Amino acid sequence: MCLCKCGGKRDCCGPIVPPTNRAKQLRTALFVIGGCHLIVLFIKCYLMGIFAGLSDLVGLIILLLAIIRFDYCLVIAYIVLNLFETFSLIVVLGYYLQTDMGKNVP
Repeated sequence: MCLCKCGGKRDCCGPIVPPTNRAKQLRTALFVIGGCHLIVLFIKCYLMGIFAGLSDLVGLIILLLAIIRFDYCLVIAYIVLNLFETFSLIVVLGYYLQTDMGKNVP
């Protein structure tokens, strides 16, 4: 347990606000999302190389910290990171479809 340097009794590594029962239920849902994201990470690394999963690895670390600390801000950062990843995949898919399934590449 790491205590704050101000001499307080609060655990600085734990959640700032005590979690409610609803927060504990939603934490279970975040564990499921983290497990699915871990599977996606392994699939991406297998199919596209080890460096293709770096953003997913960063996202998993952010999600793990959000789960441990019950931190809403980190969950929002995780969502934004995944939105960037989703939009980049949509751009690649659009280019693929626009070039007639990759046949008419300039």
